[in-house]
Amino acid sequence: MSMMRFNLVRHVVLAPGLVAREDRETWAKASLPDMPTAWPAEASLVYTKRLPMMKARRMSGGARLACEAALAVSEDCSVDAWIFASRHGETARGIKIIESLTNDQPVSPTDFMMSVHNAAVGMLTIEAGIQVPTTSMAAGAETFHMALLEAYAMLATDMTRVGIVDFEGKFDDRLAKSFSEAPVNTTYATAWILEKGDALQVTRGAECAPMKTMLPTSIQLAAGLASGVAYFVTKGEATHFNWKVAL
Repeated sequence: MSMMRFNLVRHVVLAPGLVAREDRETWAKASLPDMPTAWPAEASLVYTKRLPMMKARRMSGGARLACEAALAVSEDCSVDAWIFASRHGETARGIKIIESLTNDQPVSPTDFMMSVHNAAVGMLTIEAGIQVPTTSMAAGAETFHMALLEAYAMLATDMTRVGIVDFEGKFDDRLAKSFSEAPVNTTYATAWILEKGDALQVTRGAECAPMKTMLPTSIQLAAGLASGVAYFVTKGEATHFNWKVAL
């Protein structure tokens, strides 16, 4: 990857203590000249409640936030495609299904229907009544970085605007030991609408040894933008993206 260029039309952050722009700015600027490495202390999460309650109750916490973030960011702003990015997706539902089968119990129809990785983006298309290409992707700790690459490739075609939603839900502690790093254990979602342009320029940093990430990369990006600086870095486990912002 040489360089990606695009404009950020708007973005939404649904995470504890970071929903309001003012809160993100205070949090991000408090760590300058570095970027934040931890979530805001003692913060609660407020759902936007854009989804009908009957539908919201069937969804996992992460998927619900993902749809709410997508609906919020795309209000009065159409996109040509959606990319939903989640490292773990509906793993928790998969565990429940396995436990039911192991104990000779019937599997919940809702758990079965909503256990696929693209459940969240599927619910978005139903709720919003949209008919555009959708992608549901996972790439370990590099998931959001790879979603940005996917969006940039789409914008290189005849697409004008592409939406990205990065999200996770509470992770099952029984599987945590299976990962080289502790999985993010905070329910959050971020939504971004990108379009052709050069207000944001991104280059990939030098190859680096695997490292533990403190915050999801999309939350790191939100912090960088809220900090008001022109240059910052978002870090995955093995990839670094260098950002230049036209202030």
